[in-house]
Amino acid sequence: MRKSRSFRFLSALLVFLAAGLILVSCQAAPATSTTAGTTSAAPDTFPVNVTNAAGETITIESKPQAIIVTNVWAAEILLDMVDTSRIKGLSAWGDDPVLSEAADKAAAVAARVSTQEPEGIVALQPDLVIIDSFSDVDGSLTKTLQGANIVVLQLSSPTDFDQIKAAIATLAAACGETAKGQELIDGVDTVLNDV
Repeated sequence: MRKSRSFRFLSALLVFLAAGLILVSCQAAPATSTTAGTTSAAPDTFPVNVTNAAGETITIESKPQAIIVTNVWAAEILLDMVDTSRIKGLSAWGDDPVLSEAADKAAAVAARVSTQEPEGIVALQPDLVIIDSFSDVDGSLTKTLQGANIVVLQLSSPTDFDQIKAAIATLAAACGETAKGQELIDGVDTVLNDV
């Protein structure tokens, strides 16, 4: 069952990887940002520094307890890593079992948010918002949320397995779940080694 779940998780990531490649190939200008990296001194101690898609250091002062995730791929990772009581809002796209391997877990999160409606995000009083760079190309959503004193971690969609593992590590560090993040990374490695 665990192997099946890991395979389903990897399969879902592959679907988003393919979709990301299609989106990247359709863009007029090449994407220059990469998935973030971490620079924390010790696992799960706060404050923690992580690097966003623009290469900027984002400081998270304490372990997030009110997380909002606006993209499906990051939500799938967090729903496998973080207790759902800490996730306050998700994109409605995550409810669709065709698009999200974690749709069943997403049902435990009450609120749905849209990147087109920042006031709905602010109303949930998050202490961390995770967005994909394709959802905020001009940076206006990030600026709006930061103006409301919300920590925003903008990541780029991973387009290969190394980027998937880097995204997992960054999300794990940002949320104070490095051990669970490493378990997910090990699961990805196991599935890849079995192929």
